[in-house]
Amino acid sequence: MGSSETPEIFNRWPTYVVVFDSEAPIDRPAPAIVPVRRNEPNALGTVPHQLDKSLTSTLHPLWFFMHLPRVFRDMRDSNAKPLKEMQQFDLSHSVVLWPSRFVTERGELPSKPDHEICIIVATARTVDAVRRLVAQNALQATVYENSELSAEVLADEWNKMADRVGRANVTLARPLPLTEYVNNASSLLPLRWSQRQFLNWELPERTGPDDLGRRLRWVLEIQAHIDAIARMERDDRSRDEASSLMEKEVEASRRSVRFPVAVGLPGVPPVFAKRILPKPNHERASEPENLELLRLEQLKSDTLADVSIERAALEAVVSHRATARGGAGLYLNPAPTKAFRLLDGLESHCQSGKPDAKFVWKQLAQIGASFEKHFTEAEHDVIRHASMLTLFSNYPLGLITLPGDSAPLVCRLPIAMRPLLPLTRTLQTELSQPPLFYLADDLRVSIIECIPDSDPVGRASRAGWSIGLKMLEATPRTRAGRFDAKSAEEVSRIIAGERPHILFLSAHGHYDRSTNTAGIVVGDRTCFGDEFGAMPPCVIMSSCHTAPRGIGAAVFGDVLIRHGAVCMLNTLIPVSVSHNATLMLRFISYLSDCLEGNTTLRDIGEIWHHVAASNAVHDVLGCCTAAEEWGSSSLNGKPVIALFKLERSQGRIRLNHVYQDTIAVLDELAAESGILEKFRQWMRTLSYFPESLFYVMHGWPERIVLTDPTIARMQAAGYGKG
Repeated sequence: MGSSETPEIFNRWPTYVVVFDSEAPIDRPAPAIVPVRRNEPNALGTVPHQLDKSLTSTLHPLWFFMHLPRVFRDMRDSNAKPLKEMQQFDLSHSVVLWPSRFVTERGELPSKPDHEICIIVATARTVDAVRRLVAQNALQATVYENSELSAEVLADEWNKMADRVGRANVTLARPLPLTEYVNNASSLLPLRWSQRQFLNWELPERTGPDDLGRRLRWVLEIQAHIDAIARMERDDRSRDEASSLMEKEVEASRRSVRFPVAVGLPGVPPVFAKRILPKPNHERASEPENLELLRLEQLKSDTLADVSIERAALEAVVSHRATARGGAGLYLNPAPTKAFRLLDGLESHCQSGKPDAKFVWKQLAQIGASFEKHFTEAEHDVIRHASMLTLFSNYPLGLITLPGDSAPLVCRLPIAMRPLLPLTRTLQTELSQPPLFYLADDLRVSIIECIPDSDPVGRASRAGWSIGLKMLEATPRTRAGRFDAKSAEEVSRIIAGERPHILFLSAHGHYDRSTNTAGIVVGDRTCFGDEFGAMPPCVIMSSCHTAPRGIGAAVFGDVLIRHGAVCMLNTLIPVSVSHNATLMLRFISYLSDCLEGNTTLRDIGEIWHHVAASNAVHDVLGCCTAAEEWGSSSLNGKPVIALFKLERSQGRIRLNHVYQDTIAVLDELAAESGILEKFRQWMRTLSYFPESLFYVMHGWPERIVLTDPTIARMQAAGYGKG
């Protein structure tokens, strides 16, 4: 592990820069959606996912950079324990996409605190100007044209990195071989980074369809070894003990290991595709791509088809995220057209009035069936071992149910969604690396109510918030306040004045299918997000259908991420005020538990997942008024719902069968209450509406941390916050 003293350079990050030609004005932000005309290919953006074609030239350098050190510490060997701990954090490649006009008109190169520019890839038109700027600023950066990048250059840059770090500080100089093919590289490249610590393990090179399954089995095997060795390191096992226990410990980890997984699921809704693709081609937007093997070297070409450009971009985004988390990447075939139509039907049904629970479950079953042949067995296995999914997609994959499960995927694990329209924004957002917010010692929460108190929903909402506010006020190291707002300007002023870390924004949702937009109502105005300006790190929407996905609407939820929100909770459908209040209060309760040390939940993603999945009992009891009243009634001197939560369900609820197991426990309580047949009749005739499934987390919820022992140790050692 080297000396106990940390060289200064290990507190800095290598940065890689791509200069690309762009005619857009420097000071104008990229649009939310690249505009396209009906049934005409877009000259500026690829079809259908809308990647600005000026960024095509950045893809080959981006892939090249991901074969170089993420951080300078990658030049040192590491034990398994810190490798496992770092899966909670973000060791991403720092890549800056730099418009050429910053070079030619302003004479500027990017500058980031604690970052060192190591390589700049410039266009033929700007390479000389970039070299002059490097010399003027005395930067230790090598400048290349894209055409010059090669395996030899990669090896040379690893050597330069060793010189920069200092040869005496390098204990792991092994470079990564340059990936040959783009196809499924999002599963290979993160695997190579994990495998780099196991010098005697050589991985398969081929990328044929039969080899992907073998590669994913390697993913599981290496992750199981990291997990097992890390566990023995935590237990301070001696080398001899670890050697004798290795086989047993690895076998245990093969069953239990969990690690972050990034998934790329392309595809756009057919309604959206019809607007940008002429018949009969609009169906191709959600069909398997049948893309021939695409060599990395081909990305240097400026004549690639849109399907190849988009594949390379999305695979790069998935690779970047999986590598940053020390996890795994999966690239799937486009979401089926049928799945989008079923989702649209489900969203429309819920928008039209009180949902029919049986219809909802039928739609969910059909959605799952539409994905039945979408995954290989190996891909299913990787997802089953995921600790969290980062989902790059326009489709809320959490609604499907994996084979062998009875509850949708969103119940199994935390999912953070990153929409793909436009793909330009997805690429920019992934490379932006938002800050980490550690809130254990200082949490500021604001609740803004935009529904008038003359509205029954507004009155019910305020009643719930008053309870939540009392919880927050009783929580140590927390400042909280509730405010009313009658205009977007008031919302902005409150946010600017209070500077909350977490904002609960309560408003009526407004989803207009005719204009394909979803926003919220504030005062007498429908707002779509741009009106509020800079947003807090975490925004929790207490509102109906702020992010429907069935027809590709321009949604409120996506806009706030562009305005600074690191993560955001949205809804696919209208939600009931009482059910929503239960979820919000339970979420606030677990925020308090985190700060008081009463739970091992770490971040906003984990907290929300626990709240939503464990809310199944409220979904089930919400099937009718009689069931709700029984849940509040007394059994053996305690409310039935309390008996369920605090005693009977303990250790009996499997997340992938959460509704089935919840009903089984309630069935026992119903028998003890003397209403068994009545309870079973409720389940048979009424069923229950699983409203908790239709909340979707967007962005980077893992970056909003409430408690983490690694960060606490770093702070105690004097490393500060964040």
